[in-house]
Amino acid sequence: MSTQTTCKNCNATLDEGTVFCPMCGTKREVASPPEKNVFCSKCGKPSGAELAFCQECGNPLRENAEAVTSNNNNEPKKDIKGMLKKPIFLVIPAAVIVLILLIALVIKPKGSSHLIYVKDKELQYSHLSKKREVIDDDEYAIKHQQYSLYYWNKGKETLVASDVDPYSFSTSTNVSAVVYQKHNTAPIETKKLSEITSGDDDYDSGYYYIYELQDKIRESRSLSDDKFVAIEEKEATLECNNARNLKINKEGAIYFLNDYNDEKYYGDLMSAVIKNGAVEKPVKIDDDVMGYQFGNENNIILYYKDVKNEAGDVYMNNKFMASDVYIPSLYNFKGKNKLLYYIDYSDKSQSGTLCLYDNDSVVKISDDVSFFVPINDKDIAYLIDYRFDREKGDLMLYNGKKKPTPIDSDVTALLWNPKMFWHNNWYYYY
Repeated sequence: MSTQTTCKNCNATLDEGTVFCPMCGTKREVASPPEKNVFCSKCGKPSGAELAFCQECGNPLRENAEAVTSNNNNEPKKDIKGMLKKPIFLVIPAAVIVLILLIALVIKPKGSSHLIYVKDKELQYSHLSKKREVIDDDEYAIKHQQYSLYYWNKGKETLVASDVDPYSFSTSTNVSAVVYQKHNTAPIETKKLSEITSGDDDYDSGYYYIYELQDKIRESRSLSDDKFVAIEEKEATLECNNARNLKINKEGAIYFLNDYNDEKYYGDLMSAVIKNGAVEKPVKIDDDVMGYQFGNENNIILYYKDVKNEAGDVYMNNKFMASDVYIPSLYNFKGKNKLLYYIDYSDKSQSGTLCLYDNDSVVKISDDVSFFVPINDKDIAYLIDYRFDREKGDLMLYNGKKKPTPIDSDVTALLWNPKMFWHNNWYYYY
Protein backbone atom coordinates (compact mmCIF):
# COMPACT_ATOMS: atom_id res chain seq x y z
CA MET A 1 0.00 0.00 0.00
CA SER A 2 1.34 3.52 -0.93
CA THR A 3 2.37 5.84 1.88
CA GLN A 4 2.46 9.08 -0.25
CA THR A 5 -0.55 11.22 -1.29
CA THR A 6 1.24 14.21 -2.90
CA CYS A 7 4.13 14.55 -5.34
CA LYS A 8 7.42 15.21 -3.58
CA ASN A 9 8.56 17.49 -6.46
CA CYS A 10 5.55 19.73 -7.25
CA ASN A 11 3.11 18.86 -4.41
CA ALA A 12 0.40 17.83 -6.86
CA THR A 13 -2.29 15.47 -5.50
CA LEU A 14 -1.80 11.84 -6.57
CA ASP A 15 -4.64 9.33 -6.92
CA GLU A 16 -4.25 5.90 -5.37
CA GLY A 17 -2.37 3.56 -7.75
CA THR A 18 -0.68 6.39 -9.66
CA VAL A 19 3.02 5.61 -10.37
CA PHE A 20 4.15 8.86 -12.12
CA CYS A 21 3.01 12.44 -11.32
CA PRO A 22 0.75 13.73 -14.16
CA MET A 23 2.05 17.29 -13.66
CA CYS A 24 5.84 16.85 -13.60
CA GLY A 25 6.43 13.16 -14.34
CA THR A 26 8.23 12.43 -11.05
CA LYS A 27 8.00 8.77 -10.00
CA ARG A 28 5.99 8.21 -6.82
CA GLU A 29 7.75 6.61 -3.81
CA VAL A 30 6.32 3.27 -2.65
CA ALA A 31 6.88 1.95 0.89
CA SER A 32 8.98 -1.15 1.14
CA PRO A 33 7.25 -4.38 2.31
CA PRO A 34 7.48 -5.21 6.00
CA GLU A 35 10.61 -6.95 7.09
CA LYS A 36 10.21 -10.61 7.88
CA ASN A 37 11.31 -12.05 11.19
CA VAL A 38 12.63 -15.46 12.09
CA PHE A 39 11.40 -16.96 15.36
CA CYS A 40 13.85 -19.01 17.40
CA SER A 41 12.74 -22.61 17.83
CA LYS A 42 14.36 -22.73 21.25
CA CYS A 43 13.15 -19.60 23.08
CA GLY A 44 10.52 -18.30 20.62
CA LYS A 45 11.92 -14.76 20.46
CA PRO A 46 11.79 -12.92 17.05
CA SER A 47 15.03 -11.97 15.29
CA GLY A 48 15.78 -10.17 12.04
CA ALA A 49 15.82 -12.31 8.89
CA GLU A 50 19.38 -11.24 8.16
CA LEU A 51 20.69 -12.67 11.48
CA ALA A 52 22.22 -16.11 11.74
CA PHE A 53 21.92 -16.53 15.50
CA CYS A 54 19.18 -15.70 18.04
CA GLN A 55 19.99 -12.49 19.92
CA GLU A 56 18.25 -13.85 23.05
CA CYS A 57 19.76 -17.31 23.54
CA GLY A 58 22.36 -17.72 20.75
CA ASN A 59 20.58 -20.62 19.08
CA PRO A 60 21.38 -20.97 15.32
CA LEU A 61 18.48 -19.63 13.25
CA ARG A 62 19.17 -20.75 9.70
CA GLU A 63 20.40 -24.26 10.53
CA ASN A 64 17.44 -25.16 12.78
CA ALA A 65 14.89 -27.05 10.71
CA GLU A 66 12.04 -26.21 13.12
CA ALA A 67 12.46 -22.41 12.85
CA VAL A 68 9.24 -20.76 11.71
CA THR A 69 8.89 -17.51 9.75
CA SER A 70 5.80 -15.36 9.91
CA ASN A 71 4.56 -11.76 9.84
CA ASN A 72 4.82 -9.62 13.00
CA ASN A 73 1.14 -10.14 13.89
CA ASN A 74 1.41 -13.94 14.17
CA GLU A 75 2.37 -15.84 17.34
CA PRO A 76 5.17 -18.46 17.55
CA LYS A 77 4.55 -22.09 18.18
CA LYS A 78 5.39 -23.18 21.70
CA ASP A 79 6.91 -26.44 22.78
CA ILE A 80 4.86 -28.13 25.52
CA LYS A 81 7.04 -31.23 25.87
CA GLY A 82 8.20 -31.91 29.38
CA MET A 83 5.38 -30.01 31.07
CA LEU A 84 3.73 -32.03 33.85
CA LYS A 85 0.07 -32.55 34.60
CA LYS A 86 -1.05 -31.68 38.13
CA PRO A 87 -4.46 -32.07 39.85
CA ILE A 88 -6.34 -29.34 41.74
CA PHE A 89 -4.65 -28.21 44.93
CA LEU A 90 -5.48 -26.00 47.92
CA VAL A 91 -3.33 -23.14 49.17
CA ILE A 92 -3.68 -22.71 52.94
CA PRO A 93 -1.94 -19.75 54.61
CA ALA A 94 -1.46 -19.77 58.37
CA ALA A 95 -3.96 -17.06 59.32
CA VAL A 96 -6.45 -17.08 56.43
CA ILE A 97 -7.60 -20.25 54.72
CA VAL A 98 -7.68 -19.68 50.95
CA LEU A 99 -8.98 -22.47 48.76
CA ILE A 100 -7.78 -21.64 45.25
CA LEU A 101 -8.79 -23.55 42.17
CA LEU A 102 -5.86 -24.11 39.82
CA ILE A 103 -6.66 -26.89 37.40
CA ALA A 104 -3.46 -28.47 35.93
CA LEU A 105 -0.20 -27.04 34.84
CA VAL A 106 -0.81 -28.22 31.32
CA ILE A 107 -3.55 -30.41 29.89
CA LYS A 108 -4.03 -31.41 26.30
CA PRO A 109 -7.32 -33.31 25.96
CA LYS A 110 -7.49 -36.25 23.61
CA GLY A 111 -9.06 -35.68 20.20
CA SER A 112 -8.93 -31.91 20.56
CA SER A 113 -6.75 -28.98 19.54
CA HIS A 114 -7.37 -27.16 22.84
CA LEU A 115 -4.56 -26.39 25.25
CA ILE A 116 -5.14 -25.38 28.89
CA TYR A 117 -2.25 -24.41 31.13
CA VAL A 118 -1.28 -22.28 34.14
CA LYS A 119 0.86 -19.19 33.84
CA ASP A 120 1.46 -16.73 36.69
CA LYS A 121 -1.31 -18.41 38.72
CA GLU A 122 -3.85 -17.85 35.96
CA LEU A 123 -5.50 -20.56 33.89
CA GLN A 124 -4.88 -19.99 30.17
CA TYR A 125 -6.89 -21.38 27.27
CA SER A 126 -5.50 -21.84 23.78
CA HIS A 127 -7.26 -22.93 20.62
CA LEU A 128 -5.12 -23.20 17.47
CA SER A 129 -3.01 -20.01 17.54
CA LYS A 130 -5.47 -17.95 19.64
CA LYS A 131 -4.99 -17.67 23.38
CA ARG A 132 -7.05 -15.98 26.06
CA GLU A 133 -7.29 -15.95 29.83
CA VAL A 134 -10.01 -18.13 31.31
CA ILE A 135 -9.82 -18.16 35.07
CA ASP A 136 -8.24 -15.82 37.60
CA ASP A 137 -7.40 -17.51 40.89
CA ASP A 138 -8.56 -14.55 43.00
CA GLU A 139 -11.95 -14.41 41.28
CA TYR A 140 -12.65 -18.10 41.86
CA ALA A 141 -10.97 -18.40 45.26
CA ILE A 142 -13.03 -19.54 48.24
CA LYS A 143 -11.86 -17.86 51.42
CA HIS A 144 -12.75 -18.07 55.09
CA GLN A 145 -11.27 -16.93 58.37
CA GLN A 146 -9.85 -19.46 60.79
CA TYR A 147 -9.76 -18.74 64.52
CA SER A 148 -7.76 -20.44 67.25
CA LEU A 149 -8.53 -20.40 70.97
CA TYR A 150 -5.67 -19.59 73.35
CA TYR A 151 -5.41 -19.51 77.13
CA TRP A 152 -3.23 -16.70 78.47
CA ASN A 153 -1.97 -16.74 82.06
CA LYS A 154 0.92 -14.79 83.59
CA GLY A 155 2.47 -14.06 80.24
CA LYS A 156 2.24 -17.65 79.01
CA GLU A 157 0.10 -18.37 75.94
CA THR A 158 -1.25 -21.89 75.42
CA LEU A 159 -3.14 -23.14 72.36
CA VAL A 160 -6.40 -24.80 73.43
CA ALA A 161 -8.26 -25.44 70.15
CA SER A 162 -8.01 -24.65 66.44
CA ASP A 163 -10.65 -23.62 63.89
CA VAL A 164 -13.24 -22.65 66.49
CA ASP A 165 -16.48 -20.89 65.60
CA PRO A 166 -16.31 -17.28 66.85
CA TYR A 167 -20.11 -16.93 66.80
CA SER A 168 -20.88 -19.77 69.24
CA PHE A 169 -18.83 -18.43 72.14
CA SER A 170 -20.15 -18.08 75.67
CA THR A 171 -17.86 -17.03 78.50
CA SER A 172 -17.96 -16.66 82.26
CA THR A 173 -16.82 -13.55 84.13
CA ASN A 174 -15.80 -15.37 87.31
CA VAL A 175 -14.55 -18.69 85.94
CA SER A 176 -11.85 -19.23 83.27
CA ALA A 177 -14.16 -21.23 81.05
CA VAL A 178 -15.51 -20.98 77.51
CA VAL A 179 -18.23 -22.94 75.69
CA TYR A 180 -17.81 -23.19 71.93
CA GLN A 181 -18.06 -25.24 68.73
CA LYS A 182 -15.44 -26.14 66.15
CA HIS A 183 -15.48 -26.61 62.39
CA ASN A 184 -15.15 -29.93 60.60
CA THR A 185 -13.57 -30.17 57.15
CA ALA A 186 -14.41 -33.28 55.13
CA PRO A 187 -12.08 -34.56 52.37
CA ILE A 188 -12.91 -33.50 48.83
CA GLU A 189 -12.70 -35.81 45.81
CA THR A 190 -10.83 -34.11 42.98
CA LYS A 191 -10.06 -34.99 39.35
CA LYS A 192 -7.68 -33.92 36.67
CA LEU A 193 -9.30 -31.80 34.00
CA SER A 194 -8.24 -34.34 31.38
CA GLU A 195 -10.48 -36.91 33.10
CA ILE A 196 -13.63 -34.83 32.79
CA THR A 197 -13.21 -33.15 29.38
CA SER A 198 -13.34 -34.43 25.85
CA GLY A 199 -14.06 -33.14 22.37
CA ASP A 200 -15.28 -29.63 21.69
CA ASP A 201 -16.90 -29.20 25.13
CA ASP A 202 -13.61 -28.93 27.04
CA TYR A 203 -13.98 -25.23 27.73
CA ASP A 204 -17.51 -25.40 29.20
CA SER A 205 -16.99 -28.66 31.09
CA GLY A 206 -13.95 -27.14 32.79
CA TYR A 207 -16.13 -24.32 34.07
CA TYR A 208 -18.83 -26.72 35.25
CA TYR A 209 -16.29 -28.71 37.20
CA ILE A 210 -14.95 -25.56 38.87
CA TYR A 211 -18.45 -24.55 39.99
CA GLU A 212 -19.10 -28.06 41.24
CA LEU A 213 -15.81 -28.08 43.12
CA GLN A 214 -16.59 -24.73 44.72
CA ASP A 215 -19.87 -26.15 46.06
CA LYS A 216 -18.04 -29.20 47.39
CA ILE A 217 -15.51 -27.02 49.19
CA ARG A 218 -18.25 -24.96 50.82
CA GLU A 219 -20.18 -28.06 51.87
CA SER A 220 -17.06 -29.75 53.22
CA ARG A 221 -16.74 -27.14 55.99
CA SER A 222 -19.40 -27.32 58.68
CA LEU A 223 -19.90 -26.93 62.42
CA SER A 224 -19.27 -30.05 64.46
CA ASP A 225 -22.13 -31.69 66.31
CA ASP A 226 -19.94 -31.87 69.42
CA LYS A 227 -19.88 -28.97 71.88
CA PHE A 228 -16.69 -28.16 73.75
CA VAL A 229 -15.75 -26.58 77.04
CA ALA A 230 -12.33 -25.04 77.67
CA ILE A 231 -11.44 -24.79 81.35
CA GLU A 232 -8.22 -22.81 81.49
CA GLU A 233 -5.88 -24.60 79.05
CA LYS A 234 -7.79 -27.93 79.05
CA GLU A 235 -10.47 -28.86 76.52
CA ALA A 236 -13.37 -31.20 77.29
CA THR A 237 -16.38 -32.42 75.31
CA LEU A 238 -19.78 -31.55 76.75
CA GLU A 239 -22.14 -34.48 77.19
CA CYS A 240 -25.11 -33.51 75.01
CA ASN A 241 -27.11 -34.42 71.90
CA ASN A 242 -28.29 -31.98 69.22
CA ALA A 243 -27.83 -29.16 71.72
CA ARG A 244 -28.82 -25.54 71.06
CA ASN A 245 -28.47 -22.18 72.77
CA LEU A 246 -25.45 -22.96 74.94
CA LYS A 247 -24.61 -20.32 77.55
CA ILE A 248 -22.43 -20.14 80.61
CA ASN A 249 -23.30 -17.85 83.53
CA LYS A 250 -20.85 -15.86 85.61
CA GLU A 251 -20.63 -18.62 88.23
CA GLY A 252 -19.55 -21.11 85.57
CA ALA A 253 -22.75 -23.15 85.20
CA ILE A 254 -23.47 -24.23 81.63
CA TYR A 255 -27.05 -24.21 80.34
CA PHE A 256 -28.36 -25.55 77.03
CA LEU A 257 -31.38 -27.04 75.28
CA ASN A 258 -30.73 -30.74 74.69
CA ASP A 259 -32.39 -33.07 72.15
CA TYR A 260 -33.64 -29.97 70.38
CA ASN A 261 -36.64 -30.44 68.08
CA ASP A 262 -36.00 -28.32 65.00
CA GLU A 263 -39.64 -28.50 63.89
CA LYS A 264 -41.28 -27.63 67.22
CA TYR A 265 -38.46 -25.35 68.42
CA TYR A 266 -38.00 -26.76 71.89
CA GLY A 267 -35.75 -29.07 73.88
CA ASP A 268 -34.83 -30.22 77.39
CA LEU A 269 -33.28 -27.45 79.50
CA MET A 270 -30.07 -28.83 81.00
CA SER A 271 -27.46 -27.53 83.42
CA ALA A 272 -23.86 -28.68 83.88
CA VAL A 273 -21.71 -27.32 86.71
CA ILE A 274 -17.97 -26.73 86.43
CA LYS A 275 -16.30 -28.01 89.59
CA ASN A 276 -12.64 -28.66 90.42
CA GLY A 277 -11.56 -27.91 86.86
CA ALA A 278 -13.99 -30.35 85.26
CA VAL A 279 -17.53 -30.40 83.86
CA GLU A 280 -19.96 -32.49 85.86
CA LYS A 281 -22.72 -34.59 84.31
CA PRO A 282 -25.58 -32.39 82.97
CA VAL A 283 -28.81 -32.32 84.99
CA LYS A 284 -32.27 -31.87 83.47
CA ILE A 285 -34.26 -28.84 84.68
CA ASP A 286 -37.41 -29.04 82.52
CA ASP A 287 -38.62 -30.31 79.14
CA ASP A 288 -40.22 -28.65 76.09
CA VAL A 289 -38.38 -25.40 76.81
CA MET A 290 -38.26 -22.92 73.92
CA GLY A 291 -35.81 -20.41 75.36
CA TYR A 292 -34.20 -19.02 78.48
CA GLN A 293 -32.19 -16.11 79.88
CA PHE A 294 -30.17 -15.39 82.98
CA GLY A 295 -31.35 -13.00 85.67
CA ASN A 296 -30.01 -9.54 86.38
CA GLU A 297 -27.03 -9.90 88.73
CA ASN A 298 -28.61 -12.80 90.61
CA ASN A 299 -28.68 -16.58 90.45
CA ILE A 300 -32.07 -16.99 88.80
CA ILE A 301 -32.79 -18.38 85.36
CA LEU A 302 -35.94 -17.46 83.46
CA TYR A 303 -37.25 -19.84 80.81
CA TYR A 304 -40.42 -20.10 78.75
CA LYS A 305 -42.66 -22.71 77.17
CA ASP A 306 -45.61 -22.87 74.77
CA VAL A 307 -44.59 -19.63 73.08
CA LYS A 308 -46.76 -18.25 70.27
CA ASN A 309 -46.37 -14.77 68.79
CA GLU A 310 -43.61 -14.11 71.35
CA ALA A 311 -45.93 -14.75 74.31
CA GLY A 312 -45.93 -17.85 76.51
CA ASP A 313 -45.57 -19.40 79.98
CA VAL A 314 -42.63 -18.10 82.03
CA TYR A 315 -40.82 -20.05 84.74
CA MET A 316 -38.29 -18.90 87.30
CA ASN A 317 -35.86 -21.49 88.66
CA ASN A 318 -38.12 -24.38 87.67
CA LYS A 319 -41.16 -22.70 89.21
CA PHE A 320 -44.17 -21.44 87.21
CA MET A 321 -44.46 -17.65 87.35
CA ALA A 322 -47.09 -16.45 84.83
CA SER A 323 -48.79 -17.30 81.52
CA ASP A 324 -49.33 -15.26 78.36
CA VAL A 325 -46.23 -13.20 79.14
CA TYR A 326 -44.91 -11.08 76.27
CA ILE A 327 -41.33 -12.44 76.38
CA PRO A 328 -39.50 -9.38 74.93
CA SER A 329 -40.99 -7.18 77.69
CA LEU A 330 -39.43 -9.13 80.60
CA TYR A 331 -37.47 -6.91 82.96
CA ASN A 332 -35.63 -8.21 86.04
CA PHE A 333 -34.71 -5.81 88.83
CA LYS A 334 -31.02 -6.07 89.69
CA GLY A 335 -30.28 -8.64 92.38
CA LYS A 336 -33.96 -9.34 93.08
CA ASN A 337 -36.61 -11.92 92.23
CA LYS A 338 -38.72 -9.06 90.95
CA LEU A 339 -40.02 -8.75 87.38
CA LEU A 340 -41.97 -6.39 85.15
CA TYR A 341 -43.74 -7.67 82.04
CA TYR A 342 -46.78 -7.42 79.77
CA ILE A 343 -49.63 -9.88 79.46
CA ASP A 344 -52.44 -9.74 76.88
CA TYR A 345 -50.12 -7.86 74.56
CA SER A 346 -51.59 -6.68 71.23
CA ASP A 347 -49.42 -6.19 68.17
CA LYS A 348 -52.10 -4.00 66.63
CA SER A 349 -52.25 -1.46 69.47
CA GLN A 350 -48.69 -2.21 70.64
CA SER A 351 -49.87 -2.22 74.24
CA GLY A 352 -50.62 -4.67 77.03
CA THR A 353 -51.38 -5.08 80.71
CA LEU A 354 -48.36 -4.15 82.83
CA CYS A 355 -47.71 -6.58 85.69
CA LEU A 356 -45.28 -6.70 88.61
CA TYR A 357 -44.05 -10.02 89.99
CA ASP A 358 -42.42 -9.74 93.42
CA ASN A 359 -41.62 -12.80 95.55
CA ASP A 360 -44.49 -14.98 94.32
CA SER A 361 -46.95 -12.05 94.41
CA VAL A 362 -48.38 -10.58 91.19
CA VAL A 363 -49.83 -7.07 90.86
CA LYS A 364 -51.61 -5.80 87.72
CA ILE A 365 -50.50 -2.19 87.53
CA SER A 366 -52.49 -0.96 84.51
CA ASP A 367 -54.09 -1.88 81.20
CA ASP A 368 -53.35 -0.26 77.83
CA VAL A 369 -49.66 0.39 78.62
CA SER A 370 -47.45 1.10 75.62
CA PHE A 371 -44.14 1.97 77.34
CA PHE A 372 -42.73 1.56 80.83
CA VAL A 373 -39.48 2.48 82.60
CA PRO A 374 -38.39 1.48 86.11
CA ILE A 375 -37.12 4.66 87.80
CA ASN A 376 -35.74 2.84 90.85
CA ASP A 377 -36.54 -0.27 92.85
CA LYS A 378 -39.95 1.14 93.92
CA ASP A 379 -41.16 3.64 91.31
CA ILE A 380 -42.30 2.71 87.79
CA ALA A 381 -43.23 5.22 85.09
CA TYR A 382 -45.45 4.23 82.16
CA LEU A 383 -47.57 5.65 79.32
CA ILE A 384 -51.22 4.77 78.76
CA ASP A 385 -53.73 5.70 76.05
CA TYR A 386 -50.82 6.28 73.71
CA ARG A 387 -51.73 7.36 70.18
CA PHE A 388 -49.00 6.38 67.74
CA ASP A 389 -50.39 8.66 65.03
CA ARG A 390 -49.88 11.64 67.38
CA GLU A 391 -47.03 10.06 69.37
CA LYS A 392 -48.60 11.20 72.63
CA GLY A 393 -49.90 9.52 75.76
CA ASP A 394 -50.60 10.03 79.47
CA LEU A 395 -47.68 9.63 81.88
CA MET A 396 -48.43 7.71 85.07
CA LEU A 397 -46.37 6.73 88.14
CA TYR A 398 -46.69 3.52 90.16
CA ASN A 399 -45.04 3.58 93.60
CA GLY A 400 -46.64 0.59 95.28
CA LYS A 401 -49.94 2.22 96.10
CA LYS A 402 -53.20 0.87 94.76
CA LYS A 403 -53.99 4.00 92.78
CA PRO A 404 -51.33 5.24 90.31
CA THR A 405 -50.39 8.93 90.27
CA PRO A 406 -50.97 11.00 87.08
CA ILE A 407 -47.81 12.96 86.13
CA ASP A 408 -48.44 14.63 82.76
CA SER A 409 -50.32 14.32 79.45
CA ASP A 410 -49.31 14.47 75.79
CA VAL A 411 -45.98 12.78 76.61
CA THR A 412 -44.08 11.45 73.62
CA ALA A 413 -41.31 9.34 75.14
CA LEU A 414 -39.71 8.02 78.33
CA LEU A 415 -36.00 7.96 79.05
CA TRP A 416 -34.17 5.22 80.90
CA ASN A 417 -32.14 5.71 84.03
CA PRO A 418 -28.79 4.15 83.00
CA LYS A 419 -28.45 2.54 86.43
CA MET A 420 -31.66 0.63 85.85
CA PHE A 421 -30.85 -0.62 82.38
CA TRP A 422 -30.59 -4.40 81.99
CA HIS A 423 -28.58 -5.73 79.03
CA ASN A 424 -30.90 -8.73 78.63
CA ASN A 425 -33.87 -6.41 78.18
CA TRP A 426 -34.98 -7.27 74.61
CA TYR A 427 -37.87 -4.88 74.18
CA TYR A 428 -37.15 -1.34 73.00
CA TYR A 429 -38.41 1.30 75.43
CA TYR A 430 -38.35 5.09 75.14
